[in-house]
Amino acid sequence: MAEAHQAVAFQFTVTPDGFDFRLSREALKHLYLTEINAWKKRLIRIKNGILRGVYPGSPTSWLAVVMATVGSSYCNVDISNGLVYYIQKHLPERYVPYQTPQTRAVVSMAIFSTGVWIVGIFFFRQTLKLLLSYHGWMFEMHGQTAQFQIGMFDPKKYPNHLGAGGGFGPVADDGYGVSYMIAGENTIFFHISSKFSSSETNAQRFGNHIRQALLDIADLFKVSKADS
Repeated sequence: MAEAHQAVAFQFTVTPDGFDFRLSREALKHLYLTEINAWKKRLIRIKNGILRGVYPGSPTSWLAVVMATVGSSYCNVDISNGLVYYIQKHLPERYVPYQTPQTRAVVSMAIFSTGVWIVGIFFFRQTLKLLLSYHGWMFEMHGQTAQFQIGMFDPKKYPNHLGAGGGFGPVADDGYGVSYMIAGENTIFFHISSKFSSSETNAQRFGNHIRQALLDIADLFKVSKADS
């Protein structure tokens, strides 16, 4: 038989003899652990928000830029082209915790490195946006080198043999290589290839079957419109 349990951190009652106050250490321990877990989740959300905000950058990449700037300075190489010195010269003295030239130089290099890091993040974001917005890859050939065989026939004499896009060879000796591209509301290009060495395949025959199947589908739509 199931039993119901109730846990409270403290219990306060008034009796004829006075006040009765009882404290549950176990309940307080659970409350403490619950609050700790809640704060851990908040810190994780804050951390993830910061990482998303600086993507594709990272704190490690920022540290690498700072170390490269500081290292080049110790090697007497000014990769900032004078910007670090300019920042150091215009730093407000009252906001710098230490007035030593070394500290001001390190702060200036950190500011310069942060600026370079932010510019790099912006550049990479724009590059990724351009790459992801490009959809021309869907109409390009992949996995093989393009082959041009226009010299094998006269395109002016056989205009029906020309089509947009590209194709690929048969995937098996007794199979076909079929690709298609939708080039508008009323146009579909099919590229069909087969090997002459196989007596079971014929690209022209396969193309005729596809054409007839598309015509049958078109007739079904005409019938459905007539019935409605």
